Amino acid sequence: MIIAFILVSIFTLFFVLLFYFYVITPFVDVRKYIKTEIFRSVGSERKYWQKELRELYFDSVPVFGKIRKLFKKRRGKRK
Repeated sequence: MIIAFILVSIFTLFFVLLFYFYVITPFVDVRKYIKTEIFRSVGSERKYWQKELRELYFDSVPVFGKIRKLFKKRRGKRK
């Protein structure tokens, strides 16, 4: 019983570390870059970077990211 608990704990820790290094860290790095660009830009360029940040937040939630991409494809077909 204790061996099973130890194995489950090790696998859980492994997957938490994988999630951190492959999901959280890249997200934080990109967000940091975009926020830097927002603070040093003005006008339409600032609006562009704010849009990029908003899209990054939407893409971080899988359901919202897929819905946004679906509507983006539909909007492109109408033009």
